Amino acid sequence: MLTQLGLEIADTPLAAPRLSTLSPTHQAEVLDTYRSLGGQLEEPQLRPGAWDLTFTKGLVVELDDELHFNRFRLLTLSAGDRRPWDRRYRQYCEDFEIDCLKAGTWSKRWTTNSAERLMGAGDPVGELGDRGAPRWKQRALYDSMKDLAGDVRLCRLSVSDNLGSVSLGKVLAGRATYKPARLATLVHNRLASN
Repeated sequence: MLTQLGLEIADTPLAAPRLSTLSPTHQAEVLDTYRSLGGQLEEPQLRPGAWDLTFTKGLVVELDDELHFNRFRLLTLSAGDRRPWDRRYRQYCEDFEIDCLKAGTWSKRWTTNSAERLMGAGDPVGELGDRGAPRWKQRALYDSMKDLAGDVRLCRLSVSDNLGSVSLGKVLAGRATYKPARLATLVHNRLASN
């Protein structure tokens, strides 16, 4: 869909951010976020996965499904709307946590060994108490690190985003059609200027 808009896939994917590749200010912000999510390690090894889609000219697109919208991701979003997705994503976190809970309690979506090493033990699967879901916290932290990466042009899209009267998720699942101009507008409006 994005190549039909004229975007060109990069020959070599861009490296995912690491704490050492962020500015000192952003490093401090990530570590503060880590601690606010319950992280206790003095020097955590933070390793977000690869970018979802990498295009030429340093453009990366992250496509966020229902697992990205919950109370932990809400903690990482800027109240000052410094990024073009902050306001909408805060609303998604409030409106769609129940969808995250439905999708995020099986397999390794609630916790993993690496998430527990980073965030500590969680609540029993499906219960959002004081400790929460370690994997959800890890995902929120890694999303926030990607939000702060200054060496890319980041565009965040959500399966909950609307392309007119249909969601991007329905279009991607092949259950609806869309107008390319609406996707182009969404991409343009969600492109962060770092």
